[in-house]
Amino acid sequence: MFSIMKNIKIFAPHPRADGALYANSRMRFLAIVLDLILLALMMQVVIFVLYFIYPAPGLPVAALDKRHMEIELDINDKLLLAKYMIRYLVVNVVQCVLAVVYFVCMWFKFKRTPAKALLCMKLVDDKTLMDPTLIQCVKRAFAAMLSLFPLCLGLLWLGISRKNQTWHDKISGTIVVHTDKSGEIIKSNIGIAQYDEGVMHFIKNVILAYRDFLSKIVIFLKKITKIQ
Repeated sequence: MFSIMKNIKIFAPHPRADGALYANSRMRFLAIVLDLILLALMMQVVIFVLYFIYPAPGLPVAALDKRHMEIELDINDKLLLAKYMIRYLVVNVVQCVLAVVYFVCMWFKFKRTPAKALLCMKLVDDKTLMDPTLIQCVKRAFAAMLSLFPLCLGLLWLGISRKNQTWHDKISGTIVVHTDKSGEIIKSNIGIAQYDEGVMHFIKNVILAYRDFLSKIVIFLKKITKIQ
């Protein structure tokens, strides 16, 4: 499996006329996954804080059952439903706003997310290779929502784009390029193979560690079964 992944050439990076290399699609896919995992963890903390600050009763099952059965709700049921819906809307709106602010700040201030920094990539303007403007970062954040629909087609688009761009890259006029560890743009093929090899090595180690973890769990369960 690893040899097949390693030999995929359709997503190879393409050089620009100025020598900079568009970020490899495999690296970008991995960066997206890592960033989404990190974002999901942060959102769980946000949800916990919001539920602590804005407590409300749990899911009003009885009131929902009455509503589905077209039974008229009394004032208490209506209040419970209203509180539940308000909290649901508040939590989701706050999460969306914080996600947009987070990505805009990361792109504008650092030109990269944590995953892009880990994989030595950087966000720049498509035409000038200069840092993206605040307007570009805001456009990119809102356009990223478009990339998720339908079926993440806008994200998958980077696999067939000549510049390895997603829809939100195209809309905001940005690209992602390879950098060295200091954040300087790489303008040759030197070092790309090593970075790519490092990513595949990282994926392989994660899969092997997960397999070993599952094996230990199975052995532990077998021991418990024998004891009982």
